[in-house]
Amino acid sequence: MKTKISMTGHTKGIGAAIYNSLENDFDVIGFSRTNGYNILKPSSMRRVVEESKDCDIFINNAYAPDSQNRLLHMFYKEWEFMPKHIINIGATSPDYPQYFGKDGFDEWMPYVSDKARLDYQSTNLSNRWKRGNCKVTNLRPHFVDTEAIDVHKRDSDEILTPLDVAYMVRWIIDQPVSIQIRRLDFCTGV
Repeated sequence: MKTKISMTGHTKGIGAAIYNSLENDFDVIGFSRTNGYNILKPSSMRRVVEESKDCDIFINNAYAPDSQNRLLHMFYKEWEFMPKHIINIGATSPDYPQYFGKDGFDEWMPYVSDKARLDYQSTNLSNRWKRGNCKVTNLRPHFVDTEAIDVHKRDSDEILTPLDVAYMVRWIIDQPVSIQIRRLDFCTGV
């Protein structure tokens, strides 16, 4: 029987790369606005959790203000004592405020704040892990070449591709069940 994975934001950018890289080897269910799931709406969030109850892994990818944090807590509340895994797609952007500059800071502050909170909450929940219970991983790529990155692209040598993120998600999934990766930061070889 294939491992069953659910994920948000599977139709564009990082999410599409993750979905496409996993769909041949896993049973993957995607939730996005294109198939009727708007994670800004609490009713859609509840549906995502409910429709993922038989899944082994949840990839918390889609960004919408406060939604990743809320989904993390909703899933963890349901899965805490089960041998399941929540993989959050975070970002290193909270560590690099200088990249946003004076003009971009206000525009990017909600995103950066949400990703910082996601990292903090992921760390706290992953510290509770005991073998047999739910794992929580926060995957923090450096800047990734998506539609959003053009606003503050600095040097093309610093930019990861969505496929780079997909490879790291697969690597995390492939680790032995006795190993929990709490947080993984990665960038290009600059």
